[in-house]
Amino acid sequence: MANFMKPIRLFWSGGNNSMINYGDELSAVIVAALGQRQVVYTNAASADLAAIGSILHGVCRRQWRRAFYMRRQPIVLWGTGSIRSEPMIRNCALEVRAVRGPKTLRLFTSGGLKPFGDPGLLAPMLLDGAAPVKKSVRWGIIPHVVDLENPLVRRLADENMHSRVIDLRNPDLISTTRQIAECDFVVSSSLHGLVVADAFSVPNIRARFSDQIAGGDWKFDDYAESIGRLDIMPADLYKNCNLQNFEDKIDIKHFQNIPALCAALEACFPDDVF
Repeated sequence: MANFMKPIRLFWSGGNNSMINYGDELSAVIVAALGQRQVVYTNAASADLAAIGSILHGVCRRQWRRAFYMRRQPIVLWGTGSIRSEPMIRNCALEVRAVRGPKTLRLFTSGGLKPFGDPGLLAPMLLDGAAPVKKSVRWGIIPHVVDLENPLVRRLADENMHSRVIDLRNPDLISTTRQIAECDFVVSSSLHGLVVADAFSVPNIRARFSDQIAGGDWKFDDYAESIGRLDIMPADLYKNCNLQNFEDKIDIKHFQNIPALCAALEACFPDDVF
């Protein structure tokens, strides 16, 4: 019983500072929901698990420090992705249960096939037992936290009726999740704005409000390949701010692939190692 109640030591991006970024913080709440126990942040050198986020390079950095924390077992990866094409993985002690997508998986030279998928696709479990979701917004506009003050964000909100800017700095992750689910459509420069929209079968398009998001297209392409999404290139919103013009052009065929990915992610959740 004591072992069952042991907290899960989780590493996620930004967990050691006060800035909230929905996509990163989602890691803790989804792991807690699946693991049915408390989750505590810890650095990669002492963590049990790394899950949501482009944090593979962070996991592999200074792996030698695990000895100082008496961590003899390798850190477990579950849905983790890379931020670039050459992470430092050659000499890392890793137990890979799942990675975010095929591009990340191809960085490993051995180990065979592994499940892939972003655990953010499991976000609907956060609303289990809550009031049913009711659509209340035509377009949810989701800027990455670095894009929140970009003038184009306000322009989109001003020029499109029944739209809402969703602030990913909101510490109430359940509220943010519900706000995304309540949209008919989503436009997002945040990867996890798109992931959670997909999780709720909300048609979505990618935005690029700036060049400030680390990793460029890599993580978006990795995720898109995992779900069989053929096009995740950003829409040209500078030329066309009328979001209604995109509504009939959004391909949602990839929605049919998501239930199988979610089932595979749940099946390989590493609750046997905590």
